[in-house]
Amino acid sequence: MYTTVALGGFAIGSMLTGWLSDRIGRRKPVILAGTILYALACLGLTYLHWTPGVVGMALFALLGFGSGGFIVTFACAKEVVDPALAGMAVGLVNTGLFLGAAIIQPLFGWMMDLGWDGRMAGGVRVYQSSDYNLGFLVMLAFALLAIVGATRICETRCRNLTAGDKQD
Repeated sequence: MYTTVALGGFAIGSMLTGWLSDRIGRRKPVILAGTILYALACLGLTYLHWTPGVVGMALFALLGFGSGGFIVTFACAKEVVDPALAGMAVGLVNTGLFLGAAIIQPLFGWMMDLGWDGRMAGGVRVYQSSDYNLGFLVMLAFALLAIVGATRICETRCRNLTAGDKQD
């Protein structure tokens, strides 16, 4: 259920951040706001003493919604290169997305295993909430790294920078 709520938040966040970015004519603040929101959700998941229910659902919805800001990086990547290279730029961003997922998931599990007490149920490892908190630290670390990266994005003002005057 939490994954579904996060994906729903991502879908809504993606649509709204894309629309908002086009509406205000800016990319960087929308990307940065989404990244900060995602980091705050990671912070809450890691350090708040939440239990399954409304608070957990709200944190996962916030996590998904904030991650929707990432979608604007596709437009930004397309706007910082010559139009003939736009497909390659968008493909590179997409590769980064999948690479990040491929790295974070095993790191999350590895961190959880650091706290695992060895209990099993039906051949499946049983983790404590503190083990999940260790895993969420990985997400928080990557979120903080993403904030740094978002501050370094070149503002395009929703136009291709290779076609006219460049602004930062």
